Amino acid sequence: MTDTASDIRVPAHTTALAYRVSVFVDEYEKEFNSRPSVEEIAEMMCVSVSTIQEIVNSSGVRSMVSLDAMIGDEDGKKILETIPDENVVSPDESIDREKILVAISRCLDRLSPREEQVLRLRFGVSDVQDLNSYPEHLFTGENDNG
Repeated sequence: MTDTASDIRVPAHTTALAYRVSVFVDEYEKEFNSRPSVEEIAEMMCVSVSTIQEIVNSSGVRSMVSLDAMIGDEDGKKILETIPDENVVSPDESIDREKILVAISRCLDRLSPREEQVLRLRFGVSDVQDLNSYPEHLFTGENDNG
């Protein structure tokens, strides 16, 4: 069985309709020397105008390619590699975030340990996620100075 993880499956009825539309348009152009309107196609195919618009405006069911298809012969890149990942943090954003965290850490170092821990917990500056790792007195209002 082939790897079809990145293939987009199109329902058979959609492929068949797209083919019928393509054949109809070709025949219409040969007979009338002009392209039929979306309304004319819909009427002749007995389907809604919106369905025909989707088919006509799409890149075409027959011209689909796999996301794993290679682009050109020289590059050796896949189509999938050219699609930007919206979840990736840019290097500029990463560097800016690191600089901000260093500046915040310097400021927090000037505070008492309790104030520092409270602010780290409040604003999520710390990498520690487990509240049990912090002393109980931070949450009870007891003063750790004596």
